[in-house]
Amino acid sequence: MKNTLGIALPVLWLAAGPALAGSSLSVEAVADTFLSSDPLFANRDMSNFGVMVVSADQADPAQGSTHPRRMNLLVAYDTAPLKAGFDAEFGPGGWRVDAVAAQWYSTYDIPGTPANNPRYNVPAAGAFSIVLLADNAWFDPAKAAGPGLANADLNWNSVFGNAGAYAGVLAGAQTLGVYRYSGGTFNSETKCAQQDCAAYRWDLGSNPTLLQAVLSGDPVSLFAAAADDQVAYLVNQRGSAGGHPLLVVTASAVPLPPAAALFAGALLLWRRFAPRHGRSLAAPVLALSALTANAAQADTTLSVEATADTFLSSDPTYADRDMSAFGAMQISANLPDPLQGIDYPRTMDLLVAYRTAAIKSGFDAQYGAGNWHVTAVKVKWYSNFDIIGEPAHNPQFNVPAVGNFSIAWLANDNWFDAANAGAQGLANPDLNWNSVFGGNGAYSGLLNGKQILGTYSYSGGTFNGTSNCSNEVCAPRFWDLGSNAGLFNRIQSGGVVSLLGFAADTNVTYLANQLTKPAAHPQLFVSAAAGAPTAVNAVPLPDWALLLMAAILALLLLGSAPASGAGTSRDR
Repeated sequence: MKNTLGIALPVLWLAAGPALAGSSLSVEAVADTFLSSDPLFANRDMSNFGVMVVSADQADPAQGSTHPRRMNLLVAYDTAPLKAGFDAEFGPGGWRVDAVAAQWYSTYDIPGTPANNPRYNVPAAGAFSIVLLADNAWFDPAKAAGPGLANADLNWNSVFGNAGAYAGVLAGAQTLGVYRYSGGTFNSETKCAQQDCAAYRWDLGSNPTLLQAVLSGDPVSLFAAAADDQVAYLVNQRGSAGGHPLLVVTASAVPLPPAAALFAGALLLWRRFAPRHGRSLAAPVLALSALTANAAQADTTLSVEATADTFLSSDPTYADRDMSAFGAMQISANLPDPLQGIDYPRTMDLLVAYRTAAIKSGFDAQYGAGNWHVTAVKVKWYSNFDIIGEPAHNPQFNVPAVGNFSIAWLANDNWFDAANAGAQGLANPDLNWNSVFGGNGAYSGLLNGKQILGTYSYSGGTFNGTSNCSNEVCAPRFWDLGSNAGLFNRIQSGGVVSLLGFAADTNVTYLANQLTKPAAHPQLFVSAAAGAPTAVNAVPLPDWALLLMAAILALLLLGSAPASGAGTSRDR
């Protein structure tokens, strides 16, 4: 009993230190604005209107606007005061970020009730995404003071127009989350001065770039865009009387890592028994080395080609047609193609499916069934026609154009039959634009429950051709699908992954090769590491467990070692 207590007490004492409770600080935005595709405002700075908007491409006939217009908002925060506050509380370098959220207020929050200003669309429930921008050049902190003005030349056309001054502002953007706005019961302007108008807090997740920006006290720029064709969400600007956009950050002291605590415990145990067995550290070090030699293993990546692919076109010529054997598929905003004689606009969405059973088998063979977890998922798509402004020599495709698109994971895989897809990856022959988006189409429920995995920026390239794709040199691009738990679970079970690609602005046109090309087919890349999947990414064996086992093994080694020094003299 004495030895048992002698082992347990030092370990428990060192490992018991809990993390300190978190502390929350907030800052108001330093700049905000919105971009509107409305021809009346597409060339106008919108950063001092009191309200900014995230809206799908919608008309507003209630206020006399019969043409659809899309709206995106931008907001920037200076996190230097947050860093200073947490440094003062926890000490420089002594804190970590636990949570980051955007808290936005809305003066006009009742769906269907206009905001009494024709520049805004009528509030409507729907989904929107928030992304972290790598580019903060859209505002000048020295000039933004007060109402939080953006640069005077920032507008829809300067961001999304060809060769606009801010055409690269979305380059490198990272999606932080997709959110559901449902509206409320508040419509007023005066009460927002007391900040009791409709407040929403949007959790921005744990993006490493975002967390590092806060830790460093760097600016944080956010961009919000519609993630469906319904949403219209009005948010107060700094120019309003109150209820300004906030960034709320929760942080806590960095605790002593359990691994360090337990290793210290192991050393105390060594010191306790050292007088009898000499002071060599060989036993605990050898024990620790044996246990940790294989603890850290690099992720392994496996890939599969698509099983089926197609695209849907609203063009009346193709709206009732199966498009799964055309060699290429397209994501396109609702655009005409006058260069190829198409004077009316048409929208195009792509669909691609991957069977992940082979990936599961590969990881099962390497790590053991159930003893691995997904760490990353990406798609790799190639493009035969990648030069902006140059047609693909086929009038069924729009001309490549810079812009943004989204990829969503579908819960529904019934748009193809794996047994009939064959090497060409054919979709069901009755799958087309009308059967998906028509009123009572056979696939009208195909998009139910879809989950947006990310929004991406397509900028085009320098490759146009067909033959070289056999050598896999035509414009390949990886698109990171993030860390959606449902997607990871689907892959870990070896299920089918169906993806939908669709325009996220009014400009993009992006062509991707289909399986009917000789090579350079759509691929899915999955990285995995040892360790059973859990609610959080597992590791092969926690550091604390390794070190505790090392301590115990060291004691066993010490206990079984022959006595030396004075002990040998006594035996004689």
